[in-house]
Amino acid sequence: MYYQLSEFYKRDIYLQYAEENSIQYNAFEKGERIEIKSEIFYKVDKIDDYLNNYDVLPTYGTPLVSSKFVKLFKGYEEDVQFLRVNIKDMDGNTNRNFYIPNILKIVPCLDEVRSVIETKRYGSAVIKIIKQLYIVPNSIRNSLMVRMKEKISYIIVTEQFKKLCESANLKGINLIEEGSSVYTNI
Repeated sequence: MYYQLSEFYKRDIYLQYAEENSIQYNAFEKGERIEIKSEIFYKVDKIDDYLNNYDVLPTYGTPLVSSKFVKLFKGYEEDVQFLRVNIKDMDGNTNRNFYIPNILKIVPCLDEVRSVIETKRYGSAVIKIIKQLYIVPNSIRNSLMVRMKEKISYIIVTEQFKKLCESANLKGINLIEEGSSVYTNI
């Protein structure tokens, strides 16, 4: 069984990748190790008292993860590189307890036969909307987490990943089981 990695948080927020960063936000979607000397900044309206109770935080891209998450997946350096981030709020408060997981493997794994996919055009852009996701069996091989080549924003994880997260009681993580759908008209 495979899952799409998602997250949930107590209030409706998304941490925003700051413009002052020395690398572009999509650098974390290329499957390449990143060497960076400067801090990586994220912005949020306010740093909540309960922020550190979560192990996965929502962003407009790759979710941020806690040091508990990093320790849990420490032995998987072939799959993921963790880079520390600095979260700043509008009052100048900071939190340096989170990391961005740079997923290093990009794998073609979308089962286009079983999945329900809609293609839309927006001007010259063609967007693939996956209404119901299925993964090609055994396409992820020995990895715990990969980026889906067909839709690079999707992080796909395995049953073993799920079991590790459950045993560590990670908070804020939402794993969407393959075959699930929020669409009612498929």
